[in-house]
Amino acid sequence: MIARFDEIVRQIRPLVLLGYNVSGYDIPLLTMKLRRLPKPYWGIKDLLERSFKLDVKYPVSFELANHDKTNPRIVGLDKVVNHPRFSHLPLMRSKNILRPNGEIDKGVVIYELWKHHREDFVRYAKGDVHDVLIIFEELYGMNGRKMR
Repeated sequence: MIARFDEIVRQIRPLVLLGYNVSGYDIPLLTMKLRRLPKPYWGIKDLLERSFKLDVKYPVSFELANHDKTNPRIVGLDKVVNHPRFSHLPLMRSKNILRPNGEIDKGVVIYELWKHHREDFVRYAKGDVHDVLIIFEELYGMNGRKMR
């Protein structure tokens, strides 16, 4: 899977890496995994070191604080996609696929999806990407709002 991802990013060489909590979870996890592999994956290395990272969790925290008249705070994407501020958006809300028991780590639940329920895992992953892009477009898209 990492080799295929490396091929894709080597072909595209994206300038921007956009996601929700990519700076706090995805990038550190990917970096850790790459260190353990014997082969260097230059496409991924290039992506992580050269691209601009836009972690949508920060602008979303300010948007929700403005909406709720509270102070900004980071919340999980599962709460964001179900927040009234974004209720009008055509989100997939695939975070709702995860129903982790309070005693089971969310990462374990995702791993189990990947290992034993591949269709749900794919829907979960696509939904994450889709929802973050739709929310980003809502905040910064062509609907008349300016980047803040």
